[in-house]
Amino acid sequence: MAHGCGVSKLDIYLEAVKVRKEPSMVWGDFYQGLEDSIYFLIRQAPGYPGFLTAINFGPKDSSVNFMASSPLAGLVPEQATVVMSTANFENAARAKEYTPGVVAKLSNVHLKPAEGVVFSW
Repeated sequence: MAHGCGVSKLDIYLEAVKVRKEPSMVWGDFYQGLEDSIYFLIRQAPGYPGFLTAINFGPKDSSVNFMASSPLAGLVPEQATVVMSTANFENAARAKEYTPGVVAKLSNVHLKPAEGVVFSW
């Protein structure tokens, strides 16, 4: 990555290609849903890490409690590790919440329009 340019669309694409090759993403059980304006999907193959992808396709900020959302209750843990994000956060504090490697609570995922994040557990 070039100095000073942040995360490029190519960086995001390359990370998505790596995640896409994970067994859970290839042949795992699939669940999807829509809460407010956040579309999400969950993939998990038995014996492999699970993934939760969430993207805000709406025109306003939205928050989701994945622990309480039906039919999600019991499908996701209380916390998961950020694998990747869209990296289009408006300030450093917001970007820090969804930096790869950060452990986040899935009970309050807040995304602004066009923001997205992938978690794993």
